[in-house]
Amino acid sequence: MGIVTGLFLLICGFLGITEWFVQRKPDAQKLADALAPYQGWIGFVGAFWGFWWIIYSLLNLRMLGMGFKLLLWWITILGSGVCLFGLGVILGFNLLNQYVFSKNPKMEEKGAQLKEKLVTFQTPLSWGALGLGLWSIVYSFML
Repeated sequence: MGIVTGLFLLICGFLGITEWFVQRKPDAQKLADALAPYQGWIGFVGAFWGFWWIIYSLLNLRMLGMGFKLLLWWITILGSGVCLFGLGVILGFNLLNQYVFSKNPKMEEKGAQLKEKLVTFQTPLSWGALGLGLWSIVYSFML
């Protein structure tokens, strides 16, 4: 997992709460504008990457009984997977809407309803991704 996933969590977390960052630091708008065109694809990759980490954590349940360090790492992997998957779906939803839901008006309406429900989780997932991203990077150096 480590540094690359930690950096990707930081990017997804930043994209999830861009408005908050820009209000506090107007210079962050440049970074947000640079990443905005790629937000859908970043989300798409994040969803698959998060799904992989969820599966990986479930396949490695044996880590739970192998000491505190591995328990902590397993919790980090599962949490990172959940944050990446959730944020990935939310950030990539416009891309999903463009290529899948736009073909059928009924599906487009259902997709809009689903997005309204998912957006309520965006801020907590973003803060979780930022925290887990920092933790993953720090913990990678500790292991």
